[in-house]
Amino acid sequence: KYNQVYLSATLTATLRKFHDSLAVHLADDLLSEIRYLLHFAGFTKQQRLLSLMKLLGELYNDLVVDAHVVFDTLYTLLSAGTERTGPLPDPPQDCFRIRVVCTLLDTCGQHFDHGALRRRLDLFLAHFQRYVMGKERVPMDVEFSIADTFEELRPDWKRAESGEEADNLLIKLEGQSKATRARGLAALAVVRGPLGGPEGEGDDESDG
Repeated sequence: KYNQVYLSATLTATLRKFHDSLAVHLADDLLSEIRYLLHFAGFTKQQRLLSLMKLLGELYNDLVVDAHVVFDTLYTLLSAGTERTGPLPDPPQDCFRIRVVCTLLDTCGQHFDHGALRRRLDLFLAHFQRYVMGKERVPMDVEFSIADTFEELRPDWKRAESGEEADNLLIKLEGQSKATRARGLAALAVVRGPLGGPEGEGDDESDG
């Protein structure tokens, strides 16, 4: 049952102590099924997808999968398809993926509240906000779900009121993200030194 999904995640985390490969295989199968279900719109498959998204979030909470898996899945939900997934039809009047994103964020998003993970979530929320604004009409119950998710994760976030405002926020956050990565790469280059090893290592070899 949906409300007992966390038990499966807890069991997986426990069994992982004895079978290292179990978590890897489970995560691979889970992500493959999620990508498969995104191609369908039937009620049964949609309910299955919501349950799997809940499970993915609980697996992150139990340290079975890492943040990269979560964010990769979140961005896949906003895309029209990639080389890996193939085309993922997403009509402008269909708001189901919004529910799916909220389900995953409501399950594990509270952990992305500091440092690099906070910045990554901020950037995703900006993309999510722009995605929502691209829909023709968002039903009231879905809008409530969105509002609850933002209130829980970023209570001080002021949601954009226009596409231009949303785009400007995206440009700002993406610029900050690129600047942060550039600083990280520069710092790493200094630590590694000119030959890719620890700083000073290359000088010692050339002197000898």
